[in-house]
Amino acid sequence: MKIIGHRGAAGYVAENTLASLARALELDVDGIEVDVQASRDGEPVVIHDASLERTTNGTGLVSQHSWAQLRLLRTGDGQSIPSLREVLQFVQRRVLLNIEIKARAAVPQAVALVREFRQQQGGNPGEIIFSSFDHGSTDFVRRLDPSVSLALLVQGLPPDEIWNVAARQLAVGVNLDLASVTREFVQLAHARQLQVGVYTVNRKGDADRLRAWQVDAIFSDLPDVVADSR
Repeated sequence: MKIIGHRGAAGYVAENTLASLARALELDVDGIEVDVQASRDGEPVVIHDASLERTTNGTGLVSQHSWAQLRLLRTGDGQSIPSLREVLQFVQRRVLLNIEIKARAAVPQAVALVREFRQQQGGNPGEIIFSSFDHGSTDFVRRLDPSVSLALLVQGLPPDEIWNVAARQLAVGVNLDLASVTREFVQLAHARQLQVGVYTVNRKGDADRLRAWQVDAIFSDLPDVVADSR
């Protein structure tokens, strides 16, 4: 079971910052998940919320600020907001990178950046997966680049609808929350050749249960806490 650092290592360092990603790598994660919004000028920026107040000293919507303005803002511990380009260069091919699209406006440039990164890496950028709760966004990604890997974020959808969307978009996996996942769901997904990811898992007991259910990956703020130490 892969352990994916949720927004880097959000339990230890300000989420979605390069420092948080660095901490996740120090904790020997199998992958890192980041969230992507779009700046006013279309630059994909790594921040979870549509607004700035919770995680930075800025105010207003991310989409109302240019990238030049956003890069001057700071988190509570003095970190800056990174761009997706910076994250790709930082992570390189060391671990899986899960790019969660939070705003559909970020899709065109995010897909273009991954394509550019792939070319720079000689066609082998490592494992990069796009995901989103907005299945219109994942559909947009698929139409722009048929070769990318997609994982659907699902919450409250009936399984039949999940399987239909996954088949239509050629998704490689589905990610759902800890409260919703069941052993039966994992088995049904695997029968359809879909990997299962579960978020946000921060307790060892939960991680061990999901490991026994043969869940493929968990997203954690505390990657070292949920690691398999047996």
